[in-house]
Amino acid sequence: MKEPFAEHSILIEALNKGNRLAFKHLYTNYYNELCVYASSLANDSSLAEDIVQNVMINIWNKKPNLKINSSIKSYLYKSVYNHFINTYKQKQKELSYVDQMKAKALTYFADEDSEIIDKKIKIVQSEIEKLPPKCKEAFLLNKVNGLKYREVAEELDVTVKTVEAHVHKALVRIKKCLEDQKHLLHFLLFYKKFI
Repeated sequence: MKEPFAEHSILIEALNKGNRLAFKHLYTNYYNELCVYASSLANDSSLAEDIVQNVMINIWNKKPNLKINSSIKSYLYKSVYNHFINTYKQKQKELSYVDQMKAKALTYFADEDSEIIDKKIKIVQSEIEKLPPKCKEAFLLNKVNGLKYREVAEELDVTVKTVEAHVHKALVRIKKCLEDQKHLLHFLLFYKKFI
C-alpha cells in the first residue's frame, strides 16, 4: 500500500493545512538523517539536535505559508545548513563580545582598590540571595558552575527557554543594583570564585 504522503505535493498541501500526521511523517522520515548531517557540520551532536528541532518547529509554525519548490529533502537540508550558519555566526559574535568584556573588566579592576572591589562583590552576592529560588538556582548553575542552558534545564527539569528567562531576569536585577558598574558584573561572571 502506498504511503499517503509519499508525493511531495500531497505532503506540502497536508502540512499547509496543519495535518499532524503529515508533520509526523516528515519528522519520522527525516529527523535522524538531518541530525547526522547537522552533526557533521557542527561537530556537536547536542547542537545538531537543537538545529534540526528548530528547523522542524519553523516548518510547523509557518505551515500555512509553506512553499517548497525543490524536493522536501533538499529544502530540509538547506534549512539545516542555513540554521547552522546563523548559529555559527551568532556564536562568533558572542565570543567576540565576551573577549571584549573580559579585557574591559580586567582593565577596570587593575586600577580599583581591593576594599571597593570587596564591597561591590558583597552587593552582587546580596542581590543574588534576593533572587527567587528557581531563578537563583538557574543563575548559579549557569554563571557560577558553568553549565550550559541545556544542562541547567536537565538539572532543574525545566525547558531551555525557562532557564534563559531565569538567567536573563537575574542579570537584569544584578545590573540594576550595580547601575553604571557594568564591568563589575562581567568580572564576577568570568571569575566565579568571587561569588
